[in-house]
Amino acid sequence: MTVQDIDLGFRPAPERDGKRLRADQIAHYNERGFVQPFDVFGAREIARIRAYFDRLMADLGEAGDYGINCYQARMAGIWDIATDPRILDHVEDIVGPDIVCWASAILSKKPGRRARGAVASGCEFLEAHPRADGDRLARHRRRGRGKRGHALHRRHP
Repeated sequence: MTVQDIDLGFRPAPERDGKRLRADQIAHYNERGFVQPFDVFGAREIARIRAYFDRLMADLGEAGDYGINCYQARMAGIWDIATDPRILDHVEDIVGPDIVCWASAILSKKPGRRARGAVASGCEFLEAHPRADGDRLARHRRRGRGKRGHALHRRHP
């Protein structure tokens, strides 16, 4: 079997209530390509996570000045976030139980620092590398509202 023989087309997720997502949210994902927002971490957890990443980035010096990429297999704290059932349950409701975290990206634009890379105009989001089937888990922030949450995005054909 060659790569050309593999069907990488979109397959709708079964529209049924899952561990975290309701059937209507999964239907929205199938139709629109994303589902959002969903809160995972409380304010205290976010403060602890932010302090953890600030320390990691500072410890990495110039290499950590913009962010931390693909450290999920080397840093227990990143691994713990990537494998948190409160996140994975949402993902599993869409893609099923076989989930692999092969990349992670924690990006932080410090005050006064110019951004590297493209900025979305309608909303700002940091996305993981797309999977071969076009799905991706993204960190999403709606412009003007200041609310943050995770969103599951599907690349539109």
